[in-house]
Amino acid sequence: MSSVDLGMSKTFSKRFTFAVNWNDIFRTLNFGQKFIINSIYSNGIYYEDVREFSISIRCVLGEIKSVYKNVNVDENLERIK
Repeated sequence: MSSVDLGMSKTFSKRFTFAVNWNDIFRTLNFGQKFIINSIYSNGIYYEDVREFSISIRCVLGEIKSVYKNVNVDENLERIK
């Protein structure tokens, strides 16, 4: 199983991100199975229709200011470096 995917994104003025994605461009995502049960032979190919085209726009409205401060509680942390 394999498929060809394509994706591109572009950021404008550090606030807006525009993205385009296209999955399974050539509709090649398929799989087959072969089996024999009670002397009955079966062979099948299954095509998955999972093609997808998506467009997304992301806008950053502001920054979140964190009050969390990282405190090293392990005394041996400096020894590892």
